[in-house]
Amino acid sequence: MATYKAMPFYAVTMPDEVNVTFDYFGVYETTDETEITLLDSLVPTYIQRVDEPEQAEAPEDEQPKEDEVKPEDKPKPRKASAK
Repeated sequence: MATYKAMPFYAVTMPDEVNVTFDYFGVYETTDETEITLLDSLVPTYIQRVDEPEQAEAPEDEQPKEDEVKPEDKPKPRKASAK
């Protein structure tokens, strides 16, 4: 299920004569994959997706390789003021 927010009564016309109309609060909920694909293409220009889309699980054990580890920069010493 996907939840979107836009201006109240905002309408989107899809190619197959399917119309999506937001309610008077500007909210629209759907489970239809074609509607989700179309509405996701309009985010963030015209509408906002309220719920977060489900993402594939990312591996938690990812650690940078030894070659990719960057040394931390040491802070530069401050100069004395010339007052």
